[in-house]
Amino acid sequence: MKIIDFHAHWWPSDRFTHSRQAWKSFIRRLNEMYYKTVNVHVTDEELEDFFFDPEGTKTLGRMDEAGVDKAVLLPLDWAGVNGSPEGDVMEQNEAYCRLAQRYPDRFIPFFSIDPERADAGPLFSKAATEWGMKGLKLYPPTGFYPDDPCCSPLYEVCLDRGLPVVFHGTTSPLSDEPYCHPDGFRRLAGRYPALKIVIAHAGGRDWFTAAAQACLDCEHIYLDISGFQSLLDPELFKSAVEMVHSTLTSFEKVLFGTDSPIFNRMCPIRDMVANLKAADIPEREKANLFCNTGRKILGMI
Repeated sequence: MKIIDFHAHWWPSDRFTHSRQAWKSFIRRLNEMYYKTVNVHVTDEELEDFFFDPEGTKTLGRMDEAGVDKAVLLPLDWAGVNGSPEGDVMEQNEAYCRLAQRYPDRFIPFFSIDPERADAGPLFSKAATEWGMKGLKLYPPTGFYPDDPCCSPLYEVCLDRGLPVVFHGTTSPLSDEPYCHPDGFRRLAGRYPALKIVIAHAGGRDWFTAAAQACLDCEHIYLDISGFQSLLDPELFKSAVEMVHSTLTSFEKVLFGTDSPIFNRMCPIRDMVANLKAADIPEREKANLFCNTGRKILGMI
């Protein structure tokens, strides 16, 4: 069974997404919020070293170990809330593109930019046209709602080229404002009915019900299950995935995603894949989750 990880990240260094001070704070918060709360003991320094992957070889190794064939790589433009990083946003996106060019059979590069940047639309258009970026990643908790007019130039590029957009789709430590509540994606789908929208993390614990209903009601709203593995207990994890299946009745609009490397020290990708394969779900639906839905969204079928 082919596997596409539709939600992965890559950190070649700490030059991207954060100022150096904000990067240290990010690692510390991540450790406190996820690892320490489930008694997974790792130092901030160990976690930081685990994340850094200058040549992409760690990422490839983890994919190979889990039997993941391809990964959608999602950059992040967090400069507006995390201070100015050493590298600029286009340098980060270009680095992702170069990695995908080195391993064209393994990595699928998406583009990310804060839509409040004045030149966001033209920069994305350039990346899609000249670099071959295959989609868009947006992180609303940096200060915008999905249907904010500042996002419109980015959506026009997606629509012109048939590209999907992946949104952070749950709460975030970056903001208490409900920027990612599913109602915003529902409004966006009403404005752009043909736009392929992925709500990452399936709305999370707080907003799953609303996210699932938006997925059911709107033709081009999809969910991914990245982050579900943070439940750790295999039976809880399988129950959560089975609950998603029973709610939606199929996985024709659900995507496998890992949010790698965020949770990999507590739950390696190989374990997440093994637990999914053991879930009480029909094989045809596992094929949809692992591969078919992703291929459809990416225009590969």
